[in-house]
Amino acid sequence: MRLELAGQGTLVTALVAGLIGTATLREAMEETGLTFSTEVMNDPAGLARLALDGVEAGETEILDGLSAEAKATLAGPPRAFDLAAVAAR
Repeated sequence: MRLELAGQGTLVTALVAGLIGTATLREAMEETGLTFSTEVMNDPAGLARLALDGVEAGETEILDGLSAEAKATLAGPPRAFDLAAVAAR
């Protein structure tokens, strides 16, 4: 899609976000007994700024910290992405 639309000057950007600190996420965490520190959750306004800055810079892929970490586990030899370790931060 990105290549097809590039010819007409349309930028297709992927925003890949991990945990977004919304009321819905907090309620779901409470119901399931999960806890994540606020440091690993994206502030919605901060995520919007990250997205807009990335689009303005012409980026084709915008990742938050958690998504970048998860993506890094895909390179090289297989290794696990440990969500429990994220929760422990």
